[in-house]
Amino acid sequence: MQFNYKKQLKNMLYSIPATIFIVWSVSMYYLFFAPPLYIPAEYWVGDIIVIKDYNFHKRDKNKKNIFIISGSNALFGISTKILEEKLNYNIHNLGIHAGMPLVFYLHFVKNYAKKGDIIIAPLEYAYHQSDDKINNWIYSQFTTWATQYQAILPPKMQSELFYKNIYSYWVRLIKRGRTLPRKEKTKLVEEVNRNILFSKELAYLNSNSYGEFFVDKQPSILAENSYLGNSEVSAYFIHEMTEFQAYAKAQEIEFYVTYPVSIKNPLFDTNTLETQTKLKQYQEVFKNMDINFFGTDIFYNLNIKHFLDTQYHLNATGSVLRSLLLAEDINTHILGKKPSYNSESEESIQDFFKQKEKEALTIMKKLRIENTK
Repeated sequence: MQFNYKKQLKNMLYSIPATIFIVWSVSMYYLFFAPPLYIPAEYWVGDIIVIKDYNFHKRDKNKKNIFIISGSNALFGISTKILEEKLNYNIHNLGIHAGMPLVFYLHFVKNYAKKGDIIIAPLEYAYHQSDDKINNWIYSQFTTWATQYQAILPPKMQSELFYKNIYSYWVRLIKRGRTLPRKEKTKLVEEVNRNILFSKELAYLNSNSYGEFFVDKQPSILAENSYLGNSEVSAYFIHEMTEFQAYAKAQEIEFYVTYPVSIKNPLFDTNTLETQTKLKQYQEVFKNMDINFFGTDIFYNLNIKHFLDTQYHLNATGSVLRSLLLAEDINTHILGKKPSYNSESEESIQDFFKQKEKEALTIMKKLRIENTK
């Protein structure tokens, strides 16, 4: 029988699309149904969330709760230990990363907060221009350690995530077989129960027992940053904050926004008219959304010596100072207590600030001694 070259060639050509379809289908299985495939991401964030969740469930059930939601200006700049001592509330520092969408924080608040609780959001200024698009950073997180949270994203983000998966799966499949670099939950819980206060040398790899980065180092950062630019507030930010407010109101939870920390520098100094004008415009954004805003602006515009490695990361001393000042603002503006200074006197406010700087240094000396035992 004579070999039919044309027929065989035709069969081979027909088989190419089928082969491509099979390969594509197998690839899709590994992307959407198999365990997450490794790509570079902020895997420590997932570990931090485990610590924060564990801490939430071991707090005093008879006390009311204050939840702090924001990016790393809370992760590096809030001391749960100090706030709990000053306020007599359970403090839950949910500060994670400013790259995470606001809906991510709303998810945790819905799981944790109840009637009578307080939510405080010292959101980084960059959140004003946030949108509902999937950038590379968000894609990396929500397709690795955060796959379990994909369903909480807005529909537009979910659809973008789906299509981005389709045209990037070849890069991800190369990493098949590599396990995600996550710590075991039992080891994370052990670290919580050892009551570690200071973070270790590599801040991004090791938190303290509260799921915070409390790093006792001198700053390694340039000071100049203008923080609030001229861009208008995004419609997405307004939508997300309005949703936050509506949920809190319906659940009889108090929701407040306050200032994030900032480096006092020539481009952003609360003693100048230019910065004061920017901050008034900043406050108006929340007033227009009927969201409670509080805060003494100079309390959060700190000297560079209190920072660590970025314009929002405080070192341990800065974290203690910021927490002392935040506790005063919470007591005064939320809990209705009498202020510790004359709020009508600029001199009195400045003197109070200096007192808290000295108190922060005293506290740090004591904590360092405790840490060496």
